[in-house]
Formats: sequence, structure tokens, C-alpha cells
Amino acid sequence: GTLQANESIVVTAKLQGIVKSIGFQDGQNVEAGTTLVQFDEDELSARLQAELANLDGQRKQFERISGLARANATSEARFDEQQAAVRKAQANVAAARARLSDYTIKAPFAGRLGTRRISVGALVSPGTIITTLDDLSIVKLDFSVPETFLATVREGLDIEALTSAYASEVFRGKVTSIDTRVDPMTRTIAIRAEVANSDRRLRPGMLMVVDLINDSRESLMIAEEALVPFENQQFVFVVGSDNTVSRVPA
Repeated sequence: GTLQANESIVVTAKLQGIVKSIGFQDGQNVEAGTTLVQFDEDELSARLQAELANLDGQRKQFERISGLARANATSEARFDEQQAAVRKAQANVAAARARLSDYTIKAPFAGRLGTRRISVGALVSPGTIITTLDDLSIVKLDFSVPETFLATVREGLDIEALTSAYASEVFRGKVTSIDTRVDPMTRTIAIRAEVANSDRRLRPGMLMVVDLINDSRESLMIAEEALVPFENQQFVFVVGSDNTVSRVPA
């Protein structure tokens, strides 16, 4: 199976602009909402102030016309025209604020950042890669099993996984989803399991060998050399609580 991050994105620019400040370091853990990059927004801020001033003027004009309309000193068409002008000015302000928000890039979720790809003062274009962000608190392990096992595979089954990076350690998780389709070429079905990764040692892209555990149960096991044959039976010697030994059929 191959590991994937719980959540993963490539952070890119949505506009063309000059990088004003960078609020992160390579490999930094960040919380949701952390400001990663701030672009130079002076020109757009000025446009927003102009739209706000226009909205204020349109509202004042609307108040004057409303007073005239109540006194039957202006036409209904003029009243409707000014009301439309206020709504248009409000829409222009909302659009300017939306564009201004694009000048600030924030982390959409908590996670670990990758390598920084830009510098302060750089001119970037839409789609320019800034860094990567991965939520590694939980990792998703994707693997496939033959369709012949479909009847026994279900959500909630335990898995054990090994990786060459930590050869002596077993990582445990649970099956969380089973694909709805069998691959017609390989006759396998995709399975996804989640593995806890609080220490962030497992990374996306790692290869793991998976044991899918079905119908697990506890049982008593003894070493083969502890069995003592007698006639047609096998016995073991058990030490009781009073330190006496008794022979018990295996």
C-alpha cells in the first residue's frame, strides 16, 4: 500500500502580484487560518476605499430622494433608479473586498508545510507554486485486495503495516472505506485504511506492506515442546496457585 496525507494541497497563487511578506518557514507546523503569504495590495486597497466612498455618496443621495418621494416631489422611477444605484455600489464594494482577500493566502487547515518556493519581492502569476501543506496527524493507506476476498472485507477491520524505514515497528490502523468498483484489468478492489501518526514519522508516498486481519480472536497458545505425549493424548504440566504441578490434557 501507499500512504497519503489526511489532507493535502499544493498552495498556489490565485492572482498576479508582488510578494510583500512571507509568514512561514520551511517545514513549519501551522494552524488553520495562519497567514502564509501577503501580496502588495496598496492599489486594490485604494480601489476599495473609492468604492466605499461611492457607496456612501449613493446612500446619501438615496436618503434625499426618499424624502422627496415621501413628499411626492419626485417620480417613482427616480426613486427606483437611485435604489438600484445603491445596490450596484454595494455589489462593487463586495467584489473589491473579495478581490482584496485573494491578496492574503491563509492555511485552510492545520498541518505541516513543505519547502518554500518563493521569496519576498517576487512577482508571481496565477498557479505559481508557493509551498505544500499536509495534515499528517492521520495518514491514509491505500492498497488493493483480490476480488475473491470481497465477501470478507468490511469497514472497521484491523490492519497491521510495516515499512522499511522503521523495520522493527508495526503500525496499526482500521479499514475506513472500500471502493464501489472492482478494477476490470487487475480484478482487485481498492481499500483505504487510516493509521494514527501523532509523531508525524509516516510520510505521504511511503510504501507499506499490509496485513489485513479478518475475524481476529484471542486464543491460548503454548510452545510445541511443552506438549508431553502419553498413549493417544497430549498433555501439559500446569503449575497451580499452591505451586503444585498437575498434568492437564492439551
